[in-house]
Amino acid sequence: RAPTLRHGESTSLHGYTITYLGDRTERNTRKTTVSADLQVERDGRDLGTYAPALSTFAASNQAIGTPSVRTGVREDIYLTLIAPPTEGRVVIRVRVNPLVVWLWIGAAVMVAGTAIAAWPEPRSRRRRPPPADQPAHDEPAAHADALDTASTAATAPAGGP
Repeated sequence: RAPTLRHGESTSLHGYTITYLGDRTERNTRKTTVSADLQVERDGRDLGTYAPALSTFAASNQAIGTPSVRTGVREDIYLTLIAPPTEGRVVIRVRVNPLVVWLWIGAAVMVAGTAIAAWPEPRSRRRRPPPADQPAHDEPAAHADALDTASTAATAPAGGP
């Protein structure tokens, strides 16, 4: 539903009260922008003045809309100007989208989780030196001597030569 409002008139949609305060036109060499000032209230609390706009560029006759958005934890409200104000009246569209901010929060959590999962592990950890009473596993000579001693003791005849 796109209500038509006269200057100073209000409408209530989706729990919000929107009041049309007026409009502005800005011109420069590239474009003409028409915006409508809309006051937004909820439960008697002023949420601010928002200004959806329509811009028409010099090389085109088609207007490009720029919505005005109020983002909240529970819901976002999108105010869109449907047509330029004429004769003190404006046509707006009001859309309320619940929980939109949570999509962004969820995306941030997914990016953080992906970064943590993709983070490379350290290539090697520093080895601590072995205790003094045990031979080091990194020293092949010490390991070979231990094997030679063990095999000689196993093959030597009991009682000597």
